[in-house]
Amino acid sequence: MKKSSNVPRRPLPTSAPVPPRGHNTASNLSEVNHFDTTSKRTVSPDTRPHRAHVTRTAVVWVSTVIGLLLLVLLIVFIAQNQATVPLQYFGWNGSVGLGLTMFISAVAGGLVIAVVAVARIMQLRSTTVAQRKKLNHWGP
Repeated sequence: MKKSSNVPRRPLPTSAPVPPRGHNTASNLSEVNHFDTTSKRTVSPDTRPHRAHVTRTAVVWVSTVIGLLLLVLLIVFIAQNQATVPLQYFGWNGSVGLGLTMFISAVAGGLVIAVVAVARIMQLRSTTVAQRKKLNHWGP
């Protein structure tokens, strides 16, 4: 005779789970047949959306469009600030447009930041090279 259990049976899942964010969604859909307990949603493998692979060209294209939009905003800023202001710098005297003056000072500040960044990158690279040499010397 067969004994019956008091524990009710749960039905098996009929659809594949959606992996949590950050997991590779470009994997083969036939491989997704396990039940993921970290995800609350389940989607049928046939209706799961496909995500396009991000390429370097796409990143460059988006960066170019954003850069062009920023340049348009910069041109509008300079055009709206045409008032001339007196400028004195180490004995040089003159008058320059306010927008152009602010643009030049922003570029100068960016150059200072770039010089500091290059110095830090060179420092990190030299440290990495020294560590690699030490590992190769003591390695097998």
